[in-house]
Amino acid sequence: MSLPGILVVDDDPHARGLLRRLLGPLGQVSEASSAPAAEELLKGTVPVDVVLTDMAMPDPDDGLRVLRAALAKNPDTPVVVLTAFGNIEGALDTIQKGAFDYLAKPFDVDAIVRVVRRALEQRRLVEENKSLRARVKPQELVGRSQAILEVYKQVARAAATNVPVLITGETGTGKEQVARSLHQRSPRSAGRFVAVDCGAIAESLMESELFGHAAGRSPAHRAPGAGCSRRRRAGLCSSTRSATSGRRSRASCCVRCRKARSGGSARARRSGWTCGSSRPPTRI
Repeated sequence: MSLPGILVVDDDPHARGLLRRLLGPLGQVSEASSAPAAEELLKGTVPVDVVLTDMAMPDPDDGLRVLRAALAKNPDTPVVVLTAFGNIEGALDTIQKGAFDYLAKPFDVDAIVRVVRRALEQRRLVEENKSLRARVKPQELVGRSQAILEVYKQVARAAATNVPVLITGETGTGKEQVARSLHQRSPRSAGRFVAVDCGAIAESLMESELFGHAAGRSPAHRAPGAGCSRRRRAGLCSSTRSATSGRRSRASCCVRCRKARSGGSARARRSGWTCGSSRPPTRI
C-alpha cells in the first residue's frame, strides 16, 4: 500500500524542513514555497491527501488561494492552515471556506502531528466509503408473486416514459421503494433521488418547497429558494403522504407540474416526478 501524500506550502525553508521531518513518518511529503508553486503541483499527478499551508507567503491571501486550489482538485482533501496571526475571526473564516483545521504559529509539534493524523484518517474513511458505495448494489424490489411481477412490468413501462407517476398503496407497502426502483431504471438515474414527506410540510409552504419561490414572495421568503425539483438536478423527486396535504395544495402542485412538463425549461422536462398516496386517486 502506497504512503499518503502530504503537501507542505510555506515560503520559509526552515518551517518546511521542520514539517518535512515531523510528517515524514506519516506519508510522502512534497514541498512548495509559494501559492503558484502549490497550484502547479496540485495540477500534476503527484497524489496529495493532505495539504498544510501558511496563510501569508507573503500575500495574506496566499493560504486561501492554496485552499481553493486544493478543494477545486478534490473537495475531500483536508487542508490545514498555519498562520503567525492567530485570531478567532481568522480561524472561523478559514474553516467556513472549507479548511480542515487552523493552527497558529509558533505551533506545537505534537498538535501538528495529531491534526495531520486526524486529517489522514478522515481522508481514508472518505475514500473507503466511496469504494464501498461503488460496490454496494442498489436495493431492488423483492418478490416472485404474480402481483409483484405485475409491479415490475409497470415500473419498467413507466421508467421509459417522461411523465409524472402516481403510486398508491397502504402505508408501509413500499411506495417509496417502487419510486426508487423506477428512478434506477429511468434515463434520469444519474441524477439525484429526492424523497419529500408531504405530511411534514405545512400546506402553505407545499408549493414553494417543491417548486421553489422568488425573493419577497411573502415575509417568509426573504431569499430565493430552488425547491426540491431543481435541487435534484434532473433526477427524480418523490413526494410521499400526499393524501395528507390539503386539496388546494394538491391541485396547485398538479397544475405546476403540468406546466413544467409541457412548457417549462429543458431541465424541468428532463426531470421526473412520482407521488405516493395511501388513498385511491380522486378528482381534485
